[in-house]
This record gives sequence, structure tokens and C-alpha cells, in this order.
Amino acid sequence: MIQNLFLENAFYVALFFLPMIVLLFVFAQILTKPVLRNWGIGLAVLMVGLVIFERLYVTDRERLDQLIYHLADEIQRNDVDGLLSYVSENSPQTYQRIKKEIPDYRFRSCRITRRNDLQIDYDSTPLRAKIDFSVVVDVDATIRYGYNGRAQRNVILTFEKEGDAQWRVVGFDHYDPRDANLDYR
Repeated sequence: MIQNLFLENAFYVALFFLPMIVLLFVFAQILTKPVLRNWGIGLAVLMVGLVIFERLYVTDRERLDQLIYHLADEIQRNDVDGLLSYVSENSPQTYQRIKKEIPDYRFRSCRITRRNDLQIDYDSTPLRAKIDFSVVVDVDATIRYGYNGRAQRNVILTFEKEGDAQWRVVGFDHYDPRDANLDYR
């Protein structure tokens, strides 16, 4: 969407306004029209205001990006309660799955290496989003899998935006990226 383009990257705001500002100043010099210079100054002030707004306003996509990094921090700290605080009360099966599965692992690190996809369904009520990203973990998983070391996983998280305007996890899956023939989306 076009509004996300301008709200998520100040570069596009500047790219839109700078040519007009430069042209106004050039024509103001050539035609000796102070009114064109004043319009150029006005556009420059508007551009600076929009860039400041863009930096302060957090879009849903930016918020979801922030959330996956917060979740990775909770995983790395092995903080099950902290992790569960991001799970929706409307998804007790996800809550129970995390509560049961995560304590079997001891994470030494959890680093997001790439966001593969982020889709927000603006037509659903409540809003739903699905994020597919890759992580590298250093984990002791001997209890469940007899494995201790580094592993790469792809993770798919499903979020819903709840009444308090917070995005919360309602579903998750993780898989080995080498299983390319499997479609978990």
C-alpha cells in the first residue's frame, strides 16, 4: 500500500519532495520570483515535518518486525513466562503448546537471520498477520531430540491484533529450512 511506503521509509518522502523543492528554487532564481522561493521553503518545511512524523509513527508492519525480535530475546533468555505474555488469551492451544514445548529446550542464543515474508490481512476482523522468518539458535535439546548445538530453523508466527491494539501470537510453527518441499504457510 502506498501509505505504508511513505510511513515506513523517510527516503521515499524525501524522494517525492526534493525534486519539487529544487525546481522551485531554480525557477525562483531564474525568474526572480520570491513567491516561488517561499513555496520551496514551505515544501521543505512540510518535507521535514513528514520525515519527523514518519520516524515517530510505528506502522503495523514495523510493530510486527519489532515483536519478533522481542520474542527472540525471550527465547534466548529461556523466559517462558515472558514468551507467554505475547500469546493471545484467545488461543489457549498455542499457550499450552508453548508452555509444554519450550521448557524442553535450553537456549544459549537465538538470532533472527532473515525475515522471509510478512503478510497482513487487512480484510479480516480482527486483523491477522503471518510472519515467516529464519533463525539460528544455539540450543541444548537433549531432552526432546538428543541434540546439543547450533541449528537453523524457519519460523512462522500468526498474530492477531486485539482490542487493546496489541499484536499477540495465536499460532506458530517451525521447521528445518532444508525441508523445502514442505509448505508450512
